[in-house]
Amino acid sequence: MANTNSNRKRKKTKYNNGKKEKNFNKKSFSVFMMFLSFVCFIFLLLPNTGSLGDFITYNSFMAFGLISYLVPISIFISFLYAFLDKYIKNIKMFLISYILILFTGIILSLKYLSSSLDISLRNTEKMIKTSGGLIGTRIGYHLESFIGVVGIILFYLILWFILLKNISGLSYKDYFITIKDKIIIIISFTSDKFKKVYNKIKTIIREKKLQKIKNVKFKQNVRDFDKDKLIINSKKSNKKENSDENKKDIENKKNDDFDKVFETAKINSYKSKQVDFSDFDETYKQEYSINYKYPSIDLLDDRDDSSEEDREDIKDKAQRIEECLDSFGIKSKIVQINIGPTVTCFELKPQRGVKVSKILNLSDDLSLALATSDIRIEAPIPGKSHVGIEVPNSQKEVVGLKEMIASDEFIKNDRQLPFVLGKSISGRPMVSAIEKMPHLLVSGATGSGKSVCINTIIMSILYKHSPDEVKLLLIDPKIVELSIYNGIPHLIMPVITDPKKASSSLFWAIREMERRYKLFEENHVRDISSYRAYQEMDEKIEKLPYVVIIIDELSDLMMTAAGEVEDYITRLAQKSRACGIHLIIATQRPTVDVITGTIKANIPSRIAFAVTSQIDSRTILDMSGAETLLGKGDMLFSPSDAMKPMRIQGAFVSDSEVLRVVNYIKESRENEYDQKAIETVEEKTKVVENEDEDELIDEAIEIIISENTASVSLLQRKLKIGYARAGRIIDQLENRGVIGGYEGSKPRKVLVDESYLKGE
Repeated sequence: MANTNSNRKRKKTKYNNGKKEKNFNKKSFSVFMMFLSFVCFIFLLLPNTGSLGDFITYNSFMAFGLISYLVPISIFISFLYAFLDKYIKNIKMFLISYILILFTGIILSLKYLSSSLDISLRNTEKMIKTSGGLIGTRIGYHLESFIGVVGIILFYLILWFILLKNISGLSYKDYFITIKDKIIIIISFTSDKFKKVYNKIKTIIREKKLQKIKNVKFKQNVRDFDKDKLIINSKKSNKKENSDENKKDIENKKNDDFDKVFETAKINSYKSKQVDFSDFDETYKQEYSINYKYPSIDLLDDRDDSSEEDREDIKDKAQRIEECLDSFGIKSKIVQINIGPTVTCFELKPQRGVKVSKILNLSDDLSLALATSDIRIEAPIPGKSHVGIEVPNSQKEVVGLKEMIASDEFIKNDRQLPFVLGKSISGRPMVSAIEKMPHLLVSGATGSGKSVCINTIIMSILYKHSPDEVKLLLIDPKIVELSIYNGIPHLIMPVITDPKKASSSLFWAIREMERRYKLFEENHVRDISSYRAYQEMDEKIEKLPYVVIIIDELSDLMMTAAGEVEDYITRLAQKSRACGIHLIIATQRPTVDVITGTIKANIPSRIAFAVTSQIDSRTILDMSGAETLLGKGDMLFSPSDAMKPMRIQGAFVSDSEVLRVVNYIKESRENEYDQKAIETVEEKTKVVENEDEDELIDEAIEIIISENTASVSLLQRKLKIGYARAGRIIDQLENRGVIGGYEGSKPRKVLVDESYLKGE
């Protein structure tokens, strides 16, 4: 057995040694052939290489002609691949290359081929050496008689096609597409160059004609005694004048051509769509109930809209855009210009064959050309075969809430809960409906206009609906934003500023939602619209108003009670639409720990104001774009039924306007808080506070007072509990003020005595 194994090992070793020796011999031969081909190539290139060099050069040129230079190069590359053990893998490519070299010699020999081989062979040595040699002429003669000159050239091109395909490593389909794209680029480049050369020649001819005409006129006025001298001087002076005048003519012609294009472009200015306030009050009172004294439109301020974007500035920007795109080979035409309050949208129609991605990638170059940093490209514009380039206006306008409230889009809107947003790029008043969304997420950096947007929504409700139709639940952890609305009859309860009460108020909203669903079940209806229609027929049935819950800063709530708040918001977002409860959530910190995936999935409508980074924009809108907004009310509105967000300049309402409207409503009607809802929130808050404290806390207080010291280890021993629970009890006692703060290795101070236990 041992002998058998040893014999196998010897055979294996012998086989491996033989394989290594064979591989070494192959590599040595490859190196030798590479050296030999290199020497031959040097002999072909350099003169005075001795008798050996002359012999190799003469015979190579006689055999191969001009392709003699390619023969040693191909041999060198072939043996280099053999040395690297890559020759067999690329054998197909090398075979095609050899045939191509041979056919190159045949192509070179075509001019010397005649009707008989004997005549071509009787050609001089010079002819043979400058063609494909004896090999090329002989094979070429037979091929020419068989497939003709056209067939030889066609076969030669096919070989090149196959070789390049193998080198590229692409499939035939991708290879054909690549060739097609390259041909289009070459044709486009050639045509552009041809046009430039043609225009240049045309300009030169025109200059010469003008120069001749001026010279003729000048010659007629020259005096005879100094004729030759004056003609020479006139040529020099006229040359300068003509060049300057021609430059001006070219520039004027260019401007005239752009003026014609600019005149054909449709210009929409938002100034032509201003609202007339004259018949507002009359129309408004006819539409709505007399039970609620609606605030007057005069309580809102008029905005100064006297300034207008300069047409020459617009024209200059349009020309720069076209020139910038043209410099990158993108042919396009401006077909429409929409002048908005803060941005102007230039609608481009690119020529066929221009990729949209190519235009999108030029945003930085367009910013440089227009000397601005806040350009946004919308490609394509929804519903159009155009690309929109949004450029900030040099003079920005403030969109007033008064104008939006008085617009027909808001007054004649037949939705249940309409609210104004602002003006679109084209200057059209933008009005949406809360029940259509059905929930809204608003986000943006500090100072971008988020709080003003919330005020605009609330003011829209106050101007459109009575307290019997809509109720508001306002949650404001920041305390100062929504507290101004305290006391209006639309509120279910006072504005909530305590985060714990905020969580409890959302719990009440869920209870209210479930109660409404039970009413729907009893009355055999499916949603609030059907219920309200049924209630109008039977007045005994309880009337249910719409409920709009507005949370001004979600991040504060998520910091205090993230789990509960997320669960409550998720349940409301999933089920509350049908029963008339809608959520509007705002935050200035659009991070994934605040706007969680669950919340985003259930709130389809979003408003994004200016944010600091593209990551924040993607968190809100699932796409970039909000990082390029201008701030101060500039927003991207993405309703649930739209494929792409719309850019809107938000309506502005000042604190003084809000205060005037709120005071007017307070004077006309007292607040109508829901006491049951307030009691539910208070009870839930107390339960939560009690649930937070450990059940052993009273015993812990007794132990600490009796021992006159407080530590985690003391509670562990006395109460027989774990370290984590004892640590939580210590923290709760510190919050109560029973013990002092942490002092390192020292025990905590006990701040109370036995009177604390008696409640004194």
